[in-house]
Amino acid sequence: MKRITLFFIALFACLFVGVQSTSAAASKKAAPKTPEFVTSGDGGTYYYVKFLRNEKVMSVSSDNCIRLYAGSGESSQQWRLVGSQDNFQFQNKEGKYIVVSSQSAAATDGGAANPNPLRPSTSEQPGGFKLQVAPDTQNGAGWEIVANSKSGNNVVNLWGDPGDGNSIGFWKTNDQNNVVVFVKPDTDLGAADYKTVGSMTFKPENKLTLWYTEPATTAKLYSGGQGYSNWMEYALPIGDGQFGACLFGGVYRDEIQFNEKTLWSGTPARSSQGGKGYGKYENFGSIYAKDLSGEFGLTTDKSASDYVRLLDLTTATGKTMFKSAAGVEYTREYIASNPARVVVAHYTASKGGKLSFRFTMAAGSITADPTYADGEGTFSGKLETISYNARMKVIPTGGTMTTDDEGIEVIGADEIMVVLGGGTDFDAYESTYTKNTSALAQTISDRVAAAAAKSWADLYAEHVADYQRFFNRCEFDLAGTKNEMTTNRLIDSYNSGRGADALMLEQLYFAYGRYLEISSSRGVDSPSNLQGIWNNINGVAWNSDIHSNINVQMNYWPAEPTNLSEMHMPFLNYIWAMAEKQPQWKQWAKLQGQDRGWTCFTENNIFGGVSAFKNNYVIANAWYATHLWQHYRYTLDREYLKRVFPAMLSASQFWMDRLKLASDGTYECPNEWSPEHGPESENGVAHAESQQNLLLIECQYVKFFKECNC
Repeated sequence: MKRITLFFIALFACLFVGVQSTSAAASKKAAPKTPEFVTSGDGGTYYYVKFLRNEKVMSVSSDNCIRLYAGSGESSQQWRLVGSQDNFQFQNKEGKYIVVSSQSAAATDGGAANPNPLRPSTSEQPGGFKLQVAPDTQNGAGWEIVANSKSGNNVVNLWGDPGDGNSIGFWKTNDQNNVVVFVKPDTDLGAADYKTVGSMTFKPENKLTLWYTEPATTAKLYSGGQGYSNWMEYALPIGDGQFGACLFGGVYRDEIQFNEKTLWSGTPARSSQGGKGYGKYENFGSIYAKDLSGEFGLTTDKSASDYVRLLDLTTATGKTMFKSAAGVEYTREYIASNPARVVVAHYTASKGGKLSFRFTMAAGSITADPTYADGEGTFSGKLETISYNARMKVIPTGGTMTTDDEGIEVIGADEIMVVLGGGTDFDAYESTYTKNTSALAQTISDRVAAAAAKSWADLYAEHVADYQRFFNRCEFDLAGTKNEMTTNRLIDSYNSGRGADALMLEQLYFAYGRYLEISSSRGVDSPSNLQGIWNNINGVAWNSDIHSNINVQMNYWPAEPTNLSEMHMPFLNYIWAMAEKQPQWKQWAKLQGQDRGWTCFTENNIFGGVSAFKNNYVIANAWYATHLWQHYRYTLDREYLKRVFPAMLSASQFWMDRLKLASDGTYECPNEWSPEHGPESENGVAHAESQQNLLLIECQYVKFFKECNC
């Protein structure tokens, strides 16, 4: 992949494929805005018809086809809708209509030809088109266009892999390549981003830096499985351990997509795989800063030059930098502050009065509509178990700020700070898994207000000092390495054996793993999930859950050896609370026929709930207990061991009762499943045998310590 994604120790977790269905409560999205329909004659609103999958708009191409290109303001790209929602015609400013053609069109990617492409015509489409709300919301809420007179697959669809110049064909409903929105050319770019030109001279200030010379919004993607996107391959993650964000570095529209570790749909129940009740880790939402400066555009003369975006692992700082044609330098900095418990964005320019933006926020995979007042935006809601609240505050220096129902506009500022907070009422120790629901909105509001009352300099200094007390504990340097090549080029060239450059990538990989451990495992007593704390995918693979058959364990393998014991504690406390304080894991042990002890299955949510997938995988309790023991071995914390030993002991009681006598006179784990290998059920699986043996040995050590009063 083009960017180093998520935990280097959980990379394999990210390679799982298969999309789980989402719960009804979590998958609903606010309805898209309905475009204007005109009955006849001239006038009406002309729109870009933009496909959300590739951010391109319907355009008349030189081969007399309707293809998808970036919006450039041309009259042939601007369409009005003549008729009604159930029966209308597309007509552009040049008077051309759109019709379904039987003359095939070649694919731009070398794939199969499109047998029924849309083409421009001087005549109307027989039967017209209709609009229906798109069921698929992976890339946002939008519409599907249906050709009324076409039989079979009749929903307008982006043909082939998303790119530039795709023709438009047809497919069945509920496909992400179907989804369109109607945007006004004077308010929407009609392209993924402004034109940028990367820096040719940049070198990072700190060696341990991931850096790129193009935005994540326009970077060319590798083809791959579910979830491969600009976010997965290129966005840069920041996090305070519980609340985090991903940075895209867009010039036209700066997106800060955010998550909170406890924003889960679902319940404590046992549910069908990915079914209602189990839930999934939700995409909280995004805030957007749309550039209103007028300095940049799609042409070379208005490009953003000397472009660089980076993630400095030494200071846990994201940054984007570029210049205008007039030579004004623009800098955007981002942190996720653990002391302040907020994400902060800081916008500056080398010349006063040059910052103009419109700030908005939008919910992700949850259903919520933001409201705006007095320079702030907020949204809130409730899922099956937890309630949530998000809030942003815009603080400009200089210029003017106005707020309306659609967002917050700042014109001519010298400096702008944006503070973003979010959270839920989740509590790992309450029987309902929630607490202080009525105070949630005020808690988030107070958190944002407290941060907004400080200067950027103070927030930044506090953040760096807090982060570096963990990050600086461990140093790993490979001789002869220099960070003089963009991170994507380091990855691309790695297999060709580029000597010091290959070693530089390995050094970054090590540092990035520790960075992500710190950034995703502080605060609430719940472990990092399959994607740490970062997820922008509505139909996320494996529900982005807590996978007990190696993935959550891999997240924590570097914690103790690289001197990050504190980052291990959210996982360890989660194990202890679920084993000793909450009833679900004891319930799952009884479901497997054991009266003593506790266990969990392959797929787990944060409420102790499990799916019905591979419920004969019960060895996770023994594997989890090795983490409880490992922390003691590194810290020699006797008080900690006294607290967690009952959980270790009850897990071993589970296995003492469960083991079966084999024909050779030994005892073996019955009816187990070996992950990724199979078969579905087998006695004496090596994986299970080794884990339960370790558990029993560890418990014997503790018993010895107690008896000899060591």
